[in-house]
Amino acid sequence: MKTTIHEYNGIQVTEFLSLPGGGVLIEEDDDFLDVMMICPGKRAILRREQISEDFFDLRTGLAGRILQKASIYRFYLGIVGDFDRIESSSLRDFIYESNRTGLVAFKKTVPEVLELWNR
Repeated sequence: MKTTIHEYNGIQVTEFLSLPGGGVLIEEDDDFLDVMMICPGKRAILRREQISEDFFDLRTGLAGRILQKASIYRFYLGIVGDFDRIESSSLRDFIYESNRTGLVAFKKTVPEVLELWNR
């Protein structure tokens, strides 16, 4: 697994660049705990394709469980990808509210995530 560390205002953000075989990093909520343990600055950026599609189907509860863990541990998660064509209104609302609070951020680019967290 390849990562890089971004630093801003003394805060470290771990960006996950690639996985062996291009696989999924988070398939269940316990995988999120593994991600948290790797990140020294309590902030991580993943690409959309590194997260199970179950996360984006709110009926599975995976997104809610991950958001709950992020909230409990005050861990910031940035998810980078194209979220403009989301058909599910509940997922669009979830993304909007997540971006508003900033704990879990859905943005197109890494700089957009870093900018949100730098406010």
